[in-house]
Amino acid sequence: MNLRDVVNNLRQALTKRRQKSDIENVVPIIVPRNYFEQGNWPGPYMNLRSEFLALTWTILFPDDVMVYVNQDHVAKWEHEKINWKEKALQNLLRISHNQLWTDEKRDSNGQLLWMVMMHSDGLGSSRLLLNKEIRKVIGEKYRVGLPDRSCAFVIPEYIEIDNLIEVTSMVQNIFEKATIPMLSDLLEPGDLESGLQQT
Repeated sequence: MNLRDVVNNLRQALTKRRQKSDIENVVPIIVPRNYFEQGNWPGPYMNLRSEFLALTWTILFPDDVMVYVNQDHVAKWEHEKINWKEKALQNLLRISHNQLWTDEKRDSNGQLLWMVMMHSDGLGSSRLLLNKEIRKVIGEKYRVGLPDRSCAFVIPEYIEIDNLIEVTSMVQNIFEKATIPMLSDLLEPGDLESGLQQT
């Protein structure tokens, strides 16, 4: 999709946007920390424990168009006494309720070996924030891969070495071809928790 198509899609989305308010469509999004290196980001963000990743927020419009949350949005929500960060996480859970992941691999007994989150809305990696729901499916101990902003892997710790090698190779291959590359290595879920620096 070229720039003109993106602009046209955005224009159409803003014109025929849903009746819901922006707060009903705001969601968290994990992005590379280098987004903020220039110091001119228009909205809030929060560094994550991983030194390469940060969290910001976006508003989803029809046709999977995103507009990043800016300080005007935040001022409006805070004036209305809305806990917008909590609402964003609730919105992410709501839109993920029927499909937490898009692809998976199971062994011959039906046990999950890994799950992939590659949703059409481009928020695959953000769904790693839904760790309570992930743990309900595969247990407490797992690792995650974020090769691209729109793609994430969940890998249970119980898998055997050959499956781990396979999924690690997949993460690295996607990272090398990524539109918005994130990380080629696997992380602990705790690496996606917030760090100390917030703006």
